Amino acid sequence: MARIGVVPRTAICTAQAAAAYIEAGDYFNAANMGELMLRQIQTLVEASDAVRKAKAPADVIPDSRLPGPVIKQAEISGSHKTGRLNAALSKKEIDKALGGKVKTTDDDGDKVLWYWGFTVDGVECAIWDYKGARWSTYGPAEKFKQLFGQLYNDGPY
Repeated sequence: MARIGVVPRTAICTAQAAAAYIEAGDYFNAANMGELMLRQIQTLVEASDAVRKAKAPADVIPDSRLPGPVIKQAEISGSHKTGRLNAALSKKEIDKALGGKVKTTDDDGDKVLWYWGFTVDGVECAIWDYKGARWSTYGPAEKFKQLFGQLYNDGPY
């Protein structure tokens, strides 16, 4: 139920970011922000529908039990770039997409600012920020599209 109060503020911030990209003429990132905002609003609608349809509070499925990919922390070594996420994504948004189940680790403090190593349904994946270039990825495109939708790009980089 907590998501109901959080999503509108998040969607408003995302809309403001999209407007800034449009004003700057960066239509690619504006479209990505629009996709993110749509997902945030859909989450709000789904949560509102679940509350409305519930016969009793016990009938509402808690967030932790909503169906979705199984995401677990993992040590990934030897990963290489196979795609990228939209650079406008914040660390907090990536943490949220990973369900808060993956901690960032210090992969190489001189070059990599943020690093997440994890599995999605048993498949190895990683996200990292190499020297501030923001959000390189390793893993199958379908897993990242499942988590991030159109905010994922599998090439060209």
